[in-house]
Amino acid sequence: MKMSNPSLFQLIAHIESHADQYAIRFEPRVYEKKLYFSDEVSDRIILCNKCSHETALVISSSSWGMTQEMGFNLYAQHGFRQKLGEFLCSVPQQKMFFEKFVDKHLIHYRVQDLYSEKNRNYFAVKYNGSVLYAKEILKALRYFGVAK
Repeated sequence: MKMSNPSLFQLIAHIESHADQYAIRFEPRVYEKKLYFSDEVSDRIILCNKCSHETALVISSSSWGMTQEMGFNLYAQHGFRQKLGEFLCSVPQQKMFFEKFVDKHLIHYRVQDLYSEKNRNYFAVKYNGSVLYAKEILKALRYFGVAK
């Protein structure tokens, strides 16, 4: 649903998944290079999801939910200790982990802070790893009618 005053969570959820709480995206580059995958992450994912090491690698290398939290972030940095289904079925939990991520990376901006190109670029790099993501933020701001 389009709104005129979205929260940061709603703005990013629109960009990442069109606010689909069940969205899943496999990230092949993360998988192939085993980026951010460690024995600690693997063990935690295996324990919580009752899965194989290979499946744990896929979970770690995929992004989940409305704001597309990476599996390795959920289980390593954010301390998630449940099956992924629990995460996907709970919008409040997804919002909580998004808030943890933006707080940890010092990018807990107000939506109006993202009107500034400098802030958009900084947020984009910290959140997504690429300044190109700033263009997606601007598109979403325009979609919600809060930027020209």
